[in-house]
Formats: sequence, structure tokens, C-alpha cells
Amino acid sequence: MNKVNVRAFANFAYELGQQTELTRTGWRLIGATREPLGCHVARAAQIGFILAIMEGSSRDFAQEVATALLFHDLPENRTGDADKVMARYVVIDEKRALEEQTEGLGAATEIIRWYWDSIEERKIDLGIIAKDADYLECAVRARELEVVGHQFAENWITNVKGALRTTSAKLLMTELIMVHPHEWWRGLKKLS
Repeated sequence: MNKVNVRAFANFAYELGQQTELTRTGWRLIGATREPLGCHVARAAQIGFILAIMEGSSRDFAQEVATALLFHDLPENRTGDADKVMARYVVIDEKRALEEQTEGLGAATEIIRWYWDSIEERKIDLGIIAKDADYLECAVRARELEVVGHQFAENWITNVKGALRTTSAKLLMTELIMVHPHEWWRGLKKLS
């Protein structure tokens, strides 16, 4: 059995719950509703899995991308979600937060930190694909907000378009702009 500090793991498990309480801050700039961080994390991981497959990756690699995304926003449990305006004035040490959060988790400690570094540095395929998925999730949310009247959400869409690096993410981004967010359910409603 791997050496894990069970008390540290218990505390870590409870801290994970903060992602359902913590809200993303960038959307407040346009007067949008509150969105829990956990919603972003889950959708980004799911997008990342499929994006990796689109890029020709194996199922195992796609699972790695999804796993990396599940852990990527952990530091925000302690630092909050600093939007780009906030980040202009405040320096946040997410790396330190992550190091402190993952102390005592045995071999998982280094793996989680490696995932986080891979996304932040974007020097290897895992980090590049995962960051594209993170950005795409923001674009999806921005598009959802745009169609309900938040015209300034377009700023997120424009910024994401310029930041994407993978061919598959760029292709998906083009389609996201053209597809209405409610198209998926039209025609599925059961008539009584």
C-alpha cells in the first residue's frame, strides 16, 4: 500500500467539496449568473477527453487529459477564481496552494502536481490539449450566456479563438460559434 497520510486525504476529500461552493468570477463582469467552479471542471474534463480522441490520442491518453483537468483548478479552492481584471492587480500563488493541498497524498501528490504543471506550462501534448479544453469550456459557457442577452460574453469567445493551439479545438470552436446552445434538445421533447 502506498504511504498516504489518511488524515491529509480525509481533509483533501472535504476540500474537494469547495468546488461546488466556489463561483467563477469572470462572468460577474458581464452581470451573468453564478456558476460553480465544479461545473466548469466537470465539463472541461469531458471536453478534454473527447478533444484528445479527436487529436488521435489513445483512450488511456484521453483519460490522462480528463484526469489532469479534474485536478487543474484545485488551487482555486484556496485562492479563489481570479478573473483577468482581478489578476491585473493581485498576485496569486496557485502553485503554493496546490503544493500545500496535496501534501501527504503519497504518490498521488507528485502525479497531481505534474498534471497541474503540464497544463500551466503547455510544453507537452497533455498540457496543450487540456488547456485547449479548459478554454473551450469557457467559450461554450460564453456562448450560452451570449444567446440569453449577455452581449459582452463575445469577448471570451474572441479571446479563446486566439488562444487555441490544437487543430481539433479550432475546428470545434468554429462549430460552437455557429450552433445555437439549445439546438441539442430541439426535437427531443416528447409530445403528449
